[in-house]
Amino acid sequence: MHTDLVWHKEDPLFVDQAFLDAHASSGYELNDLTDKGKMFLILFQCFAYMQICNILNARRPSYRDLNPLSGISFFTSLCGLALLGFQFSLCYVPSFFGFGSIDEYTNLVCMAVGAASVVWFMIAKISLRFFVEIEQAKN
Repeated sequence: MHTDLVWHKEDPLFVDQAFLDAHASSGYELNDLTDKGKMFLILFQCFAYMQICNILNARRPSYRDLNPLSGISFFTSLCGLALLGFQFSLCYVPSFFGFGSIDEYTNLVCMAVGAASVVWFMIAKISLRFFVEIEQAKN
């Protein structure tokens, strides 16, 4: 997603005056996120979305229930949408104080990575069901 990000361990998360003086021709502006800051924010957003989508995974731990969306009530879906909306907008809180953030497309990709955790858990449950039924057939 961001193969053009180049950062070093000593880089700050946000562009300060010393970083701007050292990288004057890079197109940065004061208080923008550096490449290091963008990468950390992307990792944080992916982790946060995975935790939100883990609510669906935690509801049905049995390998017999393969559908993670079964039994979802209106309140559960409302809370899930509110959490997703809050996390999406939380990424842009620093911009109210003059600091930079990641763009919307990158934030949506992070949300898709989090939603993919539901798919991975379903695949794990399907494979577990397959192997458990093989073991029961042998007995």
